[in-house]
Amino acid sequence: MRILQVGKFYAPSRGGIETLVLNLSEGLAAAGDSVTVLCSADSNRGTVEDRGDVRVVRAATWAKVFSQPLSPALPAHVMREARRADLVHVHTPNPLVEVTVLGLPRTMPLVVSWHSDIVSQPGLARVYEPLARAFLRRVNAVVVATPHHIRYSPLLGDFSAKCHVIPYGIAHPPALAPDVDPHGTQGRYGSDYLLYVGRLVPYKGVDVLLRAVEQTPRATLVVAGDGPMRGELERQAAGAGMAHRVHFVGSVSDQALAELYRGCSALVLPSVTRAEAFGLVLAEAMSYGKPVISTRLDSGVTLVNLHDVTGLVVPPADPGALSQAISSLLEAPERRARLGEQAQQRFREHYSRDALVTRMRALYARLVA
Repeated sequence: MRILQVGKFYAPSRGGIETLVLNLSEGLAAAGDSVTVLCSADSNRGTVEDRGDVRVVRAATWAKVFSQPLSPALPAHVMREARRADLVHVHTPNPLVEVTVLGLPRTMPLVVSWHSDIVSQPGLARVYEPLARAFLRRVNAVVVATPHHIRYSPLLGDFSAKCHVIPYGIAHPPALAPDVDPHGTQGRYGSDYLLYVGRLVPYKGVDVLLRAVEQTPRATLVVAGDGPMRGELERQAAGAGMAHRVHFVGSVSDQALAELYRGCSALVLPSVTRAEAFGLVLAEAMSYGKPVISTRLDSGVTLVNLHDVTGLVVPPADPGALSQAISSLLEAPERRARLGEQAQQRFREHYSRDALVTRMRALYARLVA
């Protein structure tokens, strides 16, 4: 099949959706499909390149508004690339693309991965709703990662007949380079450090995590990621006297991130709103056999991490409960090991790239046929 994936950004850009599109595109290409990814560039210069077996077209970007890249050339790219495809798969929210694909011929099969409703900007969500409904009427299939995406969405309930639950999937962890010490990060951060991976934005709740670490004197935290809140969070950690226990390492290479996952005791995802629709980093940590701590949200997060099976689940925005969960894992290495083993098994059964690609190709084939 000739498949066009349309997203906001693509590797090497980082983020949950970017990680999913990367794994899906590479998996489809490995299965023999012809895959083109169309996205926005991170500058005002458009490019076309081959990343492995995936062709990547990046439209020049002039600005970003409410996290939406403004790429004036993107609609023309969508129309041109769609003519070469058997199926178009759009990753939302991405209003510019959603408007554009309404102009595609009705004979073109159109799939959307509905990653999240617009939660953080309620005013924008009200303006966006008529467009979203028109878009959902047009698409042939809506892919969601968990049943909770449908249950808690104010939009998808009216389109449930089109919805298909296909969990996110990622590749198995890469092998260590021959010259890499598998315990190297423990030498830098200690043998029991916690790991946070993600953007530094309000809904991720990293400020809550810092308050929890402040209440847990033996805890050390490594924060891998960047974003507009980094300076504020660094000042919060320093002001609480935790500069020696909280390490902000910014965006890191894939190899460095793999080392951080291998060395940590647990991953913590302290998100505070259902803008965290799935939490792909949970699956990433589980693939390394690590227990995870997440929050009880009206989203798919609670279906990825199962309490006392793959990790611990605490109320959102509750630093006291989060501190207790952290302490209970740090003080019980045998429990930590058991949860990590069960987490890795759950990853293999539900969240591998092979499982994702198999399910998605079956859906594509039905729509194309």
